[in-house]
Amino acid sequence: MLKQLLIRNIALVDELTVVFDRGLNVLTGETGAGKSIVVDSVNFLIGARADRDMIRSGADKAYVEGLFDIEGNEGIKRLLADSEIEPEQGGLILSRELSLSGRSVCRVDGIAVSLSMLRALAGCLIDIHGQHEHQSLLDDKNHLGFLDGFGNGEHRHLMAETGEKCLRYRSARADYLKLLERNAQRQEHLQFLQSKRKDIAAVKPKAGEEASLRKTLDSLRNAGKITHALQTAYEAVYDTRGDADAALRLLQTASGAMEEIADYDERFEALRERLESMYYEAEDIGLELRGAMDGLDADEDSLQRAAARMDSLKRLSRKYAVPIDGLAEELEKTESEIRQMEGIEDELALLEERSEKALSEYRQAATLLTQSRRKLAKALSDNLRRELAELNMPETEIFISFGAPGPEPSPQGDDRITMLLAPNKGEEPKPLSKIASGGEVSRLMLALKSISAEHNVIPSMVFDEIDTGISGRTAQVVAEKMVKIARYRQVLCVTHLQQIAAMAGAQYLVAKREREGRTISEIRLLDREGRIAELSRMISGYSGDSESSLRHAEHMLSEAESFRQRAK
Repeated sequence: MLKQLLIRNIALVDELTVVFDRGLNVLTGETGAGKSIVVDSVNFLIGARADRDMIRSGADKAYVEGLFDIEGNEGIKRLLADSEIEPEQGGLILSRELSLSGRSVCRVDGIAVSLSMLRALAGCLIDIHGQHEHQSLLDDKNHLGFLDGFGNGEHRHLMAETGEKCLRYRSARADYLKLLERNAQRQEHLQFLQSKRKDIAAVKPKAGEEASLRKTLDSLRNAGKITHALQTAYEAVYDTRGDADAALRLLQTASGAMEEIADYDERFEALRERLESMYYEAEDIGLELRGAMDGLDADEDSLQRAAARMDSLKRLSRKYAVPIDGLAEELEKTESEIRQMEGIEDELALLEERSEKALSEYRQAATLLTQSRRKLAKALSDNLRRELAELNMPETEIFISFGAPGPEPSPQGDDRITMLLAPNKGEEPKPLSKIASGGEVSRLMLALKSISAEHNVIPSMVFDEIDTGISGRTAQVVAEKMVKIARYRQVLCVTHLQQIAAMAGAQYLVAKREREGRTISEIRLLDREGRIAELSRMISGYSGDSESSLRHAEHMLSEAESFRQRAK
């Protein structure tokens, strides 16, 4: 619950601290005294949109701080643990600061956090119900959320499962439609790939072929020069015409001469061996030269064939923007893509089957969720009729109507619901937006909150303008209902009704006064005498010091105290 609220430099407040109690806490005061400042400050603290106009004139920043008792609040403890924040024993301080520049700083126990984190934590601590929430009740699209809010753990599990299966279906359907779009263009692309494969396959390219082919072309284009060089070198090494000057013959002569004197000196024998080795090396070179000449194909047909192949490879390279040495790999890729394209029908069938299965699983989950909602709607309608009867609307009938499901699966399921109201017996039920008055909407919202209070895990509720359009006996009933809600949750209520004020366990007076030439708002906790005086003012509408209004106020307070004792 909210134990303490510090407000600094907001509207008419320079600085004040309010300590709240368990049960029903009520704020009263003259119109314009600043009661709404408290609600606005709490709204700001829990992450509402910040407006620089709320900063007190002359101040450079506004600041709100709330001390919350989180003992037993497992939801917020999990959030804090996930964020690695360790709160003080049983307590948690949230704060938010707004500067004139529009910059907002949020902190949890002094640690700076994001606005989204502050909102997540505050959502586990406090729930505010004001005019905006009343208006949301008039919008049919919000009714499903109100209904689901009353579901138990099993119902919430069905909601989560339906949402998950809807997202799974949407993913499967998107994959199918994407492939279906590709398939629409498949035939044209497949024809292109097949033509490309035919072009490249006809040439039969090989990896590394370009360098080899260029070498061959160089050889063929310079065949005459190469032949002449090989012939000259061969004749100089190997005597093909009986020429005595051939290297091979000269080496043979030199080796024979050294053999005749080899026995006279070791040096001569070594020289002979070297000459003999050179002879055999020259002989081997001569054989290789002759082989090279025999293997040289210098005919024009070979040159034309090699040139034609190089042209074919270059044409394919330019046409498909692939290097010549990459054509063989490109052929493999093209064949692989063709196989994939030819198998797209099978993949389409598989994805369609997967999509239909996901849709079927979604429909099953959505059907179970609808069944749960129909049971919940029946129970909620019955409870609302009972609560509204207690709120002085005994003839009111309320129905929760289920409309036709939407055309597409939704994470919220297939249901479209509308709350219908028949305020008087014999009238046709109509949508709330077309029939409900301000007082009826206030009471309906209070009835909803009264039902939810018994199982809602949020420990604090703030009611602003809950008494819109309410007076007389109905005001007393609403006051009693607020006491019953306060049995389960801490309640903070801004009110103009003396009946609600009298029922409070703690009453705070909001008043304006002048200090140092400026108007400020102050809040103080009233003792019993102060409450009697304030209730008297609310009853009479004047200063509240008339004897009859004071007696009436004291009587109301005593009756309220007795009621609270009985309601425990």
